[in-house]
Amino acid sequence: GEKPSKLGVALGNDQALLNFTVFNKDMLSSYSNIHSEFKMLDFSWQIKDQKIQLQSADFIRILKIEDLGQKLAGERKMSWELAVGSKPDAFSGELHRPYVRAGLGAGYDFSQNLIGYSMLSGELNDSPAKIDAVSETGLVYQQEPFGVKLVQHFQQRKDQELESETRFELKYRLAKNADLRVLLSQKNKYLTYQIYW
Repeated sequence: GEKPSKLGVALGNDQALLNFTVFNKDMLSSYSNIHSEFKMLDFSWQIKDQKIQLQSADFIRILKIEDLGQKLAGERKMSWELAVGSKPDAFSGELHRPYVRAGLGAGYDFSQNLIGYSMLSGELNDSPAKIDAVSETGLVYQQEPFGVKLVQHFQQRKDQELESETRFELKYRLAKNADLRVLLSQKNKYLTYQIYW
């Protein structure tokens, strides 16, 4: 597979983003299991108007998708996630809001290269409501050198309108330890070059 540390530079939305992750394994990582995501010490900075500003700091993020269709007795059937860090608030946009998110869900292998999943999570944060309900449903397809991920994300907070985002991510592996990614959503449009070491 790829080396574990990642440095990415993204352009889009009239700004640049710089991302550094000490340990990175995501669902679109080359030559790896598409059923899991594991990130430790993941930092992102925004570069705009000649200023650089920390946007998010994820200390750990784990997403494990289990196939509901597997026939092996005793194997786990529930998918799960855990994330701890700080990020922009989904409703106010304020930066550096601490959060802890945990959830359970279900996954299904349509084929060796295509999986689907749906997660329902609770997100503790420092908003007046203290907890948000979060749901995420996704499809992931991986066929080297390409990978595609389509996600529908919802977040609900008491006394707020439902926040939703549809994200499409396309990966093309340029070399063993380099790839190019396109991210499209209602909020963001980025082209990212990433290297791994």
